[in-house]
Amino acid sequence: MPDTFLCRGCGQPLKSDDDVRAVYRESTDPDGGHRTGEPRWGYVHLGHEPTGTGYRITGRGRLLDLEQQRQRAPG
Repeated sequence: MPDTFLCRGCGQPLKSDDDVRAVYRESTDPDGGHRTGEPRWGYVHLGHEPTGTGYRITGRGRLLDLEQQRQRAPG
C-alpha cells in the first residue's frame, strides 16, 4: 500500500486504519484514467463523499482492508 492516500473529498491524508468509503469514478476516459491524471478509484473520509455525478460508492471499511481487496480483485 502506498504511504499516503488523499481523501477525494477534502484532500487531507488518510491513515491505513481510518474508516473510509471507497469511491469509483464512472466518468473517465476509455483508458481508465481521468484528464487530470487521477486514478479511477479512490477513498474518502466518511461524510466527505464527492457530490455531483460521476462517482459511485463501492465499499466502506478500514482503508488498509479495502486497498488489499482492490489489489487482489481481477481486472
